[in-house]
Order: sequence, then structure tokens, then C-alpha cells
Amino acid sequence: KQKLLQEKQWQKKYLMRKLLSQDGASFTLCGTTIDKRGWKKEKFENIFKKFITQKHSIQSLDYLNKGKIPIIDQGQKFIVGFTNDETAINQCPANGVIVFGDHTRIFKFIKFDFAIGADGTQLLELKIADDIKFFYYSLCNLKLPNDGYGRHFKYLKEFSFFRPTLPEQRAIVQVLSAADKEIELLQKSIEQEKQKKKALMQLLLTGTVRVKI
Repeated sequence: KQKLLQEKQWQKKYLMRKLLSQDGASFTLCGTTIDKRGWKKEKFENIFKKFITQKHSIQSLDYLNKGKIPIIDQGQKFIVGFTNDETAINQCPANGVIVFGDHTRIFKFIKFDFAIGADGTQLLELKIADDIKFFYYSLCNLKLPNDGYGRHFKYLKEFSFFRPTLPEQRAIVQVLSAADKEIELLQKSIEQEKQKKKALMQLLLTGTVRVKI
């Protein structure tokens, strides 16, 4: 399962490179004609704006394992913890928000109300009436410089992005979202197997279950 997960992750990267670049002729995807020859580029500042929040962030020492409000930060883990502090909740727009780790260069896409954890978390939404998840994938496809634990948001503003028609955006999002779903299901399955092994070790190593030799 871990090997299959790695293969699915590489397949998604390949799909992103193919679908989000302007290479290649027109083709049909999910019943929609994709004609890359008509794609134009837009500057970062013409597409994105910061999602403004006045809510305070939750310090890592205050993260809960369970709670009402999920906490999003710039780390690799999608949801890092929970809080019951309702003064920290951010109302997510219906079309979602893009999360960018200013230090980690990690992107996340969320469509639920949330609290912010730790520092270095930047939030983005669109200035334009397009599919925000398409531009989330476009951001994920970038090759950002690595300044270690320095700030990286300044590099985002230097990029330009292809802007297909809205039907083309939605067709591409449909394919990449399906790839994400496959990866998510595999990750959950692997985690379940790890938990089973942990429970079995507990039974065997405490003598609760005896093995006949």
C-alpha cells in the first residue's frame, strides 16, 4: 500500500505538469474541450488577494486532540489539532481558501471554518470569479526557491499563471481532485493498518494474548 501510494503521488505530479502547462494541442477532458492555445497569462496580483482575518492564532501548546474547530497551520499535516476557542474561528468563504506556509512552502485547500495555528500561515482567495481550486493546483505546481526557514511569499508574487476558460478549469480540477481522493483513501488505509499493528503489539507484548509455540 505504501508503494502504491508513492506511485499515485507521482502520477498526480505528472498529471499536474501535463494539465497545467501550455504544452500540447487541444484534447477532450471530462467532456470538455481543452484548447491550451487560447490560454493567457495573468500576474499573481491580478488573480489572488490575501484573505484578511483579525482572529488570533492558536499556540501549539494549546492544540487539542479533539474539539469543535479544526486548526490549520503551515505544517505537512492537513489538520494539526483542534480548539474550542470560538473567538479564534474564521468563516471560510463558500468557494474555499488557499493556505500557504510562508516558511514551509506547503499549500493546502480548505472549505470549512477553521482556526489558524502558529506563525507563517498565509491565506489567499481570488479577486476573480474563477475556480479557486484550479489556481490552488497551479500554485502547487510552482517550483519555488528554497530559503530554508526564511519567508517565501515574496516569490509567489513574481509568478504569472495560465487562466483557461471556467469550463476548462473545472474539467482539470475534476481530474486532479479524483487523484487527490485516491491518495487520501490510501493514506487512511495505511494509517488504519498501522493502528491495527499497534493494537496487536499491545496485546502480544503485555501477555493479553498468548501465542502457542
